[in-house]
Amino acid sequence: IGESNEVNTEWYSRGGESSYGLSYHNCQPGSVGIEFGIIQGNGDSDQTFSILNPVFELETVPGSSHTESSEKYIGVLYVADTGSIRPYVGAGFTWIEAEADYSYAGGGTYNLTGDGSGSGKTKGYYLHTGVNLVLDGNMTLGLDYRMVMGTEDIAFYDAGDFVGDGAGMDSNTFSIILGFGF
Repeated sequence: IGESNEVNTEWYSRGGESSYGLSYHNCQPGSVGIEFGIIQGNGDSDQTFSILNPVFELETVPGSSHTESSEKYIGVLYVADTGSIRPYVGAGFTWIEAEADYSYAGGGTYNLTGDGSGSGKTKGYYLHTGVNLVLDGNMTLGLDYRMVMGTEDIAFYDAGDFVGDGAGMDSNTFSIILGFGF
């Protein structure tokens, strides 16, 4: 369970998303193993949009959006063998599907209004690090920081209205982890 803060583009910021996920890793302390999982996210945000007005001048107008995303990932993980407190680092590849609904209203010289939606897919890579506290032989509690990078822009909007090439899915996520071993 965590909070994902998306990296901003020049014309549009997706804001933040609440996220939750399920992951699996096969890694003994002191070694490198494999990890994979899925992370779901959704969020609402207020922001400004850069719009071309009817005479092709750039105007900034207030708006809002709702986004939903699904990230699937696979990578490698190293867990340090340090007793009951176990730091770790991981890296891998990610595939993201996302959709957004947006609206803007009442801004600028021309009192521009509009709404729409869009969706798309992209791929990228991730790095993450964190620490787990072993509560007993099969249960852990931890903190995780995850950075998704290298994603391509997704055009959530009508390209004729907005300035920019779309919104990237690069993000920074902070999570609380509850783990169960078997």
